[in-house]
Amino acid sequence: MNRISNNELARVLADKFGLTKAASEEFVGLIFDVVNDGLKYDNQSKVKGLGTFKITSVAPRKSV
Repeated sequence: MNRISNNELARVLADKFGLTKAASEEFVGLIFDVVNDGLKYDNQSKVKGLGTFKITSVAPRKSV
């Protein structure tokens, strides 16, 4: 799975849709605020075309 930072995502959006860097960074921040709100209240958020985000429990990691 490839990882992409918020800044890189904002740059791609700005390039693809002709947005300013500031507008694309604001959009990325707002979309993740919406996802976080969904996780907070419903333990999952679905964004069509992007994916489903959900909270899962994991076992604690063992220390080295």
